[in-house]
Amino acid sequence: MTPPGPVYRERNLHIIFSVTWTAMMGVGSLSPVFPSVMEAFHVSAQEVGLLITCFTLPGIFLAPVTGLLADRYGRKTVLVPSLLLFAAAGTGCAFAPDFEILLALRFLQGCGGAVLPLCFSIVKEHFPPRRTVVALATVSLSRCTSTSTS
Repeated sequence: MTPPGPVYRERNLHIIFSVTWTAMMGVGSLSPVFPSVMEAFHVSAQEVGLLITCFTLPGIFLAPVTGLLADRYGRKTVLVPSLLLFAAAGTGCAFAPDFEILLALRFLQGCGGAVLPLCFSIVKEHFPPRRTVVALATVSLSRCTSTSTS
């Protein structure tokens, strides 16, 4: 039997890496456009900061719930609809006609992004113990790079 290749070449890890990176960019990629949002919607700096709050707040409450649902119904069953919600709400943000709708869409996007902690559980399930450490480090690296690139 041939030994498995490097962990970083595993397809499942690429998917998990992408999910983590995308969810983290939901915060970091928004900061550069704050001035444009302020101008387009005629809102103050404090109000535009609510875009971050509305995105991150659902995760505080929904992360434990998504974990319980994933344990009961399966990781993929929870992850896929959550990512679809994240994508749909994110797309809707581009077409928001006013600031209140933009905030609501960011909230929905945050609800979809609340599955981020599941990525660590998925790594633990899909990799044998000897490879889990490297896989977890790679996923953690995606969190660091998404934060530093924005």
